[in-house]
Amino acid sequence: MARRDPQRRTSGVGNTKSSDKRPTGREVIGFVEKFLRIPDGPHAGQPLILAPWQKQEIHRIYDNPVGTRRAIISTAEKRENDALWGAAA
Repeated sequence: MARRDPQRRTSGVGNTKSSDKRPTGREVIGFVEKFLRIPDGPHAGQPLILAPWQKQEIHRIYDNPVGTRRAIISTAEKRENDALWGAAA
């Protein structure tokens, strides 16, 4: 039986350098506000600026010291949540 070389890295298996780095809340917020745009309506094309409560939720998810695998957030209807959840996906 062939022995596996412990120094040899295969795609996605045992490669901890890039796959284990999780983004911080600050990095996620920076990405959203820099690269995402409002798709339609009177403000179409303008940068997506998150509300303070949206930033707080992102920090709660991404800056959790234990790690977050799944987050369920319940908000009132018609509260600027469609853009946040679209950005989070």
